Amino acid sequence: MNKNVIQGSWLQLSGELKRQWGKLTDDDLKQIEGQRDKLEGTLRRRYGYSSARASKEVDSFLQDAEGRLSGLQKFLKRRVNMAQERAHDTAETVRDAVGTAAEDVNEQLGMAAPDDVAYTVEEYPWLVVIGAFIVGILIGLIVSPNLSQPGPPNFRQAG
Repeated sequence: MNKNVIQGSWLQLSGELKRQWGKLTDDDLKQIEGQRDKLEGTLRRRYGYSSARASKEVDSFLQDAEGRLSGLQKFLKRRVNMAQERAHDTAETVRDAVGTAAEDVNEQLGMAAPDDVAYTVEEYPWLVVIGAFIVGILIGLIVSPNLSQPGPPNFRQAG
């Protein structure tokens, strides 16, 4: 595990360091700040280790920690993949259900509207004629605003 990995994983490793070396204090961990050389120096000071032993102890610790972190990464990747697969399956299920519901609604509307319109035209033809007449007048007023103003129509002469 290189220096960058030690600093990047410092929060996870600091708890492990305290379990491994119980004499390390919170102040020691703050001073070490994820730096290997400071960790080795602190171990020499607290435990009386030689430089070689402190280096060997840190190497052993970091190899174990790297193995645990690697196992944790693999575990988390599997869990993320499982969650992604579930989300994908759920999205497909929802999409299918919405599609089916939309088809059902469209089918019901398609079947109901023509029957309702046909019934209205057959039973109340005068109502349909009056409604069409009113709609025509409204469209005419909207399309031709000059009709709502008094006076002769404004025709342009070609030429």
